Amino acid sequence: MTWHQHERETLASLLHEAGPDGPTLCDGWRTRHLAVHLAQRELAPWMMLQAVPGPIGRRTAATFDEAVAACDDPSTYHDTVDRWAAAPAAWSPRALAGDAINLVEFFVHGEDVRRASDDEPAPPPVARDLDPAEEDALWQAVRRMAPLLLHRCPVGVVHVLDDGRRALVHRPKDDRGTVVVTGAVGELALHTHGRGARALVKIVGSDDDLATLERFVPSS
Repeated sequence: MTWHQHERETLASLLHEAGPDGPTLCDGWRTRHLAVHLAQRELAPWMMLQAVPGPIGRRTAATFDEAVAACDDPSTYHDTVDRWAAAPAAWSPRALAGDAINLVEFFVHGEDVRRASDDEPAPPPVARDLDPAEEDALWQAVRRMAPLLLHRCPVGVVHVLDDGRRALVHRPKDDRGTVVVTGAVGELALHTHGRGARALVKIVGSDDDLATLERFVPSS
C-alpha cells in the first residue's frame, strides 16, 4: 500500500467517525462539504457535477450545494465517503497523481477533521505519530508543493525539520527577507496550506516579514 492510499483510508475513517455535521478546519465547511469536495475532485474531475446515489444504486447529477444538502442524510453521506474511499478508476487522471499530489492533500484534510472542534477555545492540537517512511514521503511532497503554494508571497521561506533537515522552499522577492518555519513535516504541510493556527510550528523572522507571511499563509 502506498502512503497516499494509507492517508485515504485514514481520512475515510475520520469522516465516518465524525458523521455529516462534524467540524473541519475548512472555513464554513462541515464534514459533509469536505466529503462532497473529495468525491467531486475524483468522480467529477471537471469540478461541475457530483454523482449522488439514488434508489437501488441509481446515480443522478447534482451541483456541489445539492450534493451537500443530500449528505444531510447520514446514509447518503456515508455512501459518498465510501465511494471516494474506493479510489478513482485506473483510467482517471487522479489515479496517476499518487503520493506526489494526493499524499499531502489527504493528510491535510485528515487533520482538517481530526484537529477541528466546535469548542471554544479549541483543545490544543496533537500531532500524529507518523511512520518514518511516511515522514520522508511527506517531506518530498511538501518540498515540491510549497513553492507553488507560496509563489505570490514576497518573503522567502525555509522549512526546517525537527531532525535538522532544511530546504529553501520559496525564494524572497524584491530584496525581502526570509522566514524560517520549524516543525515536524506534517506541521509544515499544515502551515503551508493555511492551517497555521492549528499547526505546531515555530516561525522566526523580522516583524515585517512575519506580518507579510501571515497575510499569505495565516497562522492565527
